Order: sequence, then structure tokens, then C-alpha cells
Amino acid sequence: MALFLCPKKFLELLHNIDIIPANTLIEKQITGGIITMKQHPNTKKQIRRSLINWKHSVKKVQSRCYVSNSDLDLEIHHAGKNFSDIFHEAHKNLNLEYHKDTKSYNEADLNALIDEVVRLHKDVVPVVLNHDIHLALHQKYGSHVSLDQIEAFKAAYINSKGEDTHGKEL
Repeated sequence: MALFLCPKKFLELLHNIDIIPANTLIEKQITGGIITMKQHPNTKKQIRRSLINWKHSVKKVQSRCYVSNSDLDLEIHHAGKNFSDIFHEAHKNLNLEYHKDTKSYNEADLNALIDEVVRLHKDVVPVVLNHDIHLALHQKYGSHVSLDQIEAFKAAYINSKGEDTHGKEL
């Protein structure tokens, strides 16, 4: 039986791990002073890719789906505040105008935006979920899903299986 962490305990553990800033670990090939990300048109997708270190840190602490205990097709759910909210908050904090195309940002603004999005993730409660569970959760509750809704979804999931597939909660 596997042990799993409730999201609040998980967040405490995650805050004790040093998350290296995105600009440190992400390989940036500089061509004429502009990072590779600027060559990709979709700003939101490219900024999301800058979270690879955050995602790695989360999965280092929790390697199974919080609801199903599966270790397949894992994703990270942003409990309470979705990525779009964080993305727009970062723009507001930096007083930056949103551009759909990354080529419209200068290097300093793009790097500041990446750092701010990563920084704002320190306050996000990450919940590791299997892809299908994640989709079902959003289909049921919409784009903003709280920890209470995740707990209700998990209880319904366990009841539907007729057994406790999770072992002990820490």
C-alpha cells in the first residue's frame, strides 16, 4: 500500500525543497541576446514551459495521483488559482502589457515575467493528478477547483471503487 500526502501537508514539504529559479536550470540558447523562447509564438505556452523545475520539484515529493493513486500520466493541478490567473497576475505585478506573441517582449521583460510566474507558484497548492482524473475534475467543477472540491471528488472516487486504494494518509 502506498502512502500519499494530503495537499496541505504536501505544500509544507514542497516549501522545504529548494526550487531553482527557472532561468537557472532551463537551457537558454542565446542568439543575439534573445532567449530561444522568443522564437516561439505562444507566450502562455512558453511561460508554462518555464515551470519545468517547479513540476519536477512537485513530482519529487508526490509521485502518485492524489485521487486514484495511479503513477501514470501525471499532471499538476493548481488548486484554487489556475495558471491563467497566475499568468495575468504576473503581468499586473510587473506592469507589463500582455502580448500573445513572445517576440513582442524584450529580453528583460520576458525574463522578469518568467521569474514572476515561477515566484507566484510558491503560493500555489499543487495537487498531482492522473490526466483523466484531472480532466474529470475540471469537467465537474470548472476552471477553478478548490481543495475542498478535490477532497469531495476524491471521496466520491473512492466510494465508486468500493475500497480504499490509498493506504494511509500522512
